Amino acid sequence: MNKWLRRTLNFTLFCIAFNTLEHFCHKKTAGFSLLRLQFDDEKPELISPDSATLSHLNQPYRYFGHGNQSYVFVSEDGEYILKFFKYARPPVPGWASRIPLLNQFKPFSLKRINKAAAKKKRDFEAYQLAYKELREETGLLYLHLNPSENTYPVIPIRDKFNNAYALDLNTTPFVLQKRAVPAFRQFSRWIKNGEIEKAEQGIHNLFDLFSRRIAKHIADDDSNFYSNCGFIGETPILIDPGHFILNPALSSHAELHELSLELQKWFAKHYPPLASHVHPL
Repeated sequence: MNKWLRRTLNFTLFCIAFNTLEHFCHKKTAGFSLLRLQFDDEKPELISPDSATLSHLNQPYRYFGHGNQSYVFVSEDGEYILKFFKYARPPVPGWASRIPLLNQFKPFSLKRINKAAAKKKRDFEAYQLAYKELREETGLLYLHLNPSENTYPVIPIRDKFNNAYALDLNTTPFVLQKRAVPAFRQFSRWIKNGEIEKAEQGIHNLFDLFSRRIAKHIADDDSNFYSNCGFIGETPILIDPGHFILNPALSSHAELHELSLELQKWFAKHYPPLASHVHPL
């Protein structure tokens, strides 16, 4: 076999094997790595968080779950959530996407790099909008979207396999948020405990929460009752504001009708007497 043909074949087989291995590892770990969480090459900014924020941060955090946008960690005291963005930095160095043949494989494609950059921009802007306009309604306590120097602690975290890491929050974009109980779980607790009036009030409070978001012309293309609504005590919050966007033409009728359908379906299955209480204020 021609020497160059053999080398080309070996290189192609290597790329195929690498692509397969990368896909397997990504699926197994949900793509988690400390490097992926870090800022790329942005310049540090002078930031002065308050003592309460530093106190909330300065404790161990453990892996809690992940979504399309972030990895979620819960504090040792169980009160707070730290979200780390999946698209904080390019998935591969830019030079890798400029190498012929190599850039034909998904891990090194320019399309993948550009897609990650667009997602990062979308995620950051959505959280900034939520923090500015709906801080209480989302339980957001703090955003760190630019690198800093010697401002935040290096905290111990554990991943989904219980591996321990020391994470420097100065070099990591993050969201600090109050921890909430998923809405469907809180409704189940109230029903189980016979606290039907609390469940009924919870329904009304959810509609009020959505109405406040809509009144500010903020749309959410992921306003799913099951994954995006939670309760802190008896107060509902929007857990995931990562898809918030301003929309002056937002229809309150359509949004509230969708919430009504989701709630009616859930209560019809789990506690039919309350299904009749599901309607906008």
